[in-house]
Amino acid sequence: MLAWFLAAALTLGDLSPAAEAALRPLTEAIASARAKQTALPDNPTPREKLELALALDQEPLMAMHSVDLSGLSEADRRAARAEAEARLDAVSAETVATVLSLVPPEGWFSNAIYGQDAATGAFLVIQHADTDL
Repeated sequence: MLAWFLAAALTLGDLSPAAEAALRPLTEAIASARAKQTALPDNPTPREKLELALALDQEPLMAMHSVDLSGLSEADRRAARAEAEARLDAVSAETVATVLSLVPPEGWFSNAIYGQDAATGAFLVIQHADTDL
């Protein structure tokens, strides 16, 4: 997790203050989902890990609806779009790795065993992943 924060801090330096401000909803959504990660117990259950993956997958995507780049210059818009895409790709790679590491021997996550939120979270993470997956 520390590596992610360092990478995010390094890339933020490349954005103008206006672009950083425009991406604030995304930045805050990722931080909120990461705060949930730190609140997990020391040995989280697969269900808890899947529910966290759901939050980390969905919260940034939903926050993108609040990102408004219209007031930025064309160069800042391009930089902000590229940065948002990089952040979303990094989150997606992380959540996909989590879900794939937890796939049960029976092939997928049943609602009865893992709960609706966890099973839905696994589905959504994979749905938003690389199409080859």
